[in-house]
Amino acid sequence: MYQEIVHFVKCEGTGTVFQVRKIRNDNYDVMQDSPTGIVYFPQQFDDMREAIEFAETLAQVFEDGYEQGCNDCY
Repeated sequence: MYQEIVHFVKCEGTGTVFQVRKIRNDNYDVMQDSPTGIVYFPQQFDDMREAIEFAETLAQVFEDGYEQGCNDCY
């Protein structure tokens, strides 16, 4: 169970949002919320900055795929 959302990145083209969530034991995880569903990534981070960097990287990959017309990228 997560405690709070500490950061989020929204992809403008796809509407996909990547949320960095503070979870139990002061760890962080990343969740993807998109028009097609929710994805929970198994990685857990003990450093919030690492989790934010992971979320921002994912968002950039999704946005790049959308801009290139890759329908399977997002």
